[in-house]
Amino acid sequence: MYREAVQDDVQALSDLFWDTVSSDPSYISHGELQMGVARERGVLADDGKRKWQRYIAEKISAPTSRVFVAEADGAIRGFVVAEVASDGDRPFGVICDLVVRRDLRGEGLGGALLDRGREWLAGRGVAAVYLESGVGNHNAHAFFEHHGFSMVSHVFRLK
Repeated sequence: MYREAVQDDVQALSDLFWDTVSSDPSYISHGELQMGVARERGVLADDGKRKWQRYIAEKISAPTSRVFVAEADGAIRGFVVAEVASDGDRPFGVICDLVVRRDLRGEGLGGALLDRGREWLAGRGVAAVYLESGVGNHNAHAFFEHHGFSMVSHVFRLK
């Protein structure tokens, strides 16, 4: 079952996200660095989980974003965060996060969640959709390319 996330999901979403990034630091991209979830590439911040919980709670309640979850037997199996940004020439979409439980990858959950996020964005008149991915997260890169995304830039950071 797929549904919109609610505030009661924050802990489960946070646990799933933290399991993902702590077991695979290649997930970490500039978004986690900017939020303070990670201290540097591949290194999570001690208080990163708390910061990410605040972030996901805000995304659930914001009018410009939606969080969709894949759920079975009362357990969240994956989620996507989609957001409309309006700081460009015209509104554009951002897939802020896409996480599927590690043991369930390859079963189509990620693609179905990505579709839900894209459908929600399209319903708001958004055509262009962007996302970011950690530089070493090659499996995710292949997944995104398989779903029609292509690389358009590299992000550099000055420490």
